[in-house]
Amino acid sequence: MVLPTCLKRRHSLKGVRLVAAIKRIRGGQPQGLKEFARFQKDNKLDNLSMDDLRQQVLDLTGAELQDLLQFANRDNTVEEARWATHCLILYANEYGQPSGQDLTQSQDQRILQKEEVVKNLKEKVRTLCLQDNPSDSLILLTLEELAKAARRVNHDDADTFEELTRQANRHQLKLDISSLCLSVLGGKVADAITKAVSKCLKEKQPEKDTTPKPEDSPLHNLYPPYQAPCMYPYNAMPYLQPPYPGGFNNNY
Repeated sequence: MVLPTCLKRRHSLKGVRLVAAIKRIRGGQPQGLKEFARFQKDNKLDNLSMDDLRQQVLDLTGAELQDLLQFANRDNTVEEARWATHCLILYANEYGQPSGQDLTQSQDQRILQKEEVVKNLKEKVRTLCLQDNPSDSLILLTLEELAKAARRVNHDDADTFEELTRQANRHQLKLDISSLCLSVLGGKVADAITKAVSKCLKEKQPEKDTTPKPEDSPLHNLYPPYQAPCMYPYNAMPYLQPPYPGGFNNNY
């Protein structure tokens, strides 16, 4: 089964001289033509109204369909409009290919865009570090994105970003991540990472109990120590069990 001819993707006749296409239209529809070319494979020209054809031709060529038919000395009818549109689609497939792009310029633009991504990620890390309660996990994730983006474009600081990410992940339990990142990303010396790690590395210590010890209290030694609360006044008389009635010598 022969597939119908369809307009190729991104092909257009805008800015293209249409003299040759008008000559084809002027020649008239051949007797052996079985099917018109299409804009889309699922939509025949036979299904398009006159208004639809005008709009499609205007989008394809930038010219009015009525003017093209007049230049070609064809009648302004739906059938002639479909024939003219058929010729224009074929002509667009032959001569309406998109103009070539400057690959060097496009490559330079892509590099600039990627470098802009690196710049934005770097600024994002700094913003995260300057928050009141910076999230170390979010900072580390953004650092990894920064290192990967910098490596993809061969950024001058790619090695610095990668080493910063490695050191931050390695010492994340002992490190003030936000201070480290601010020191490195804001510094320009070659050994910025080493100095920043040495400056910010800190051992986590348990919080000290600020409650004063007993010997530090001003009330210390004011009263004699007791192991348990005293139930009687000081120097209380000892408790004596009363004698049994009749004494101990009663015989029962």
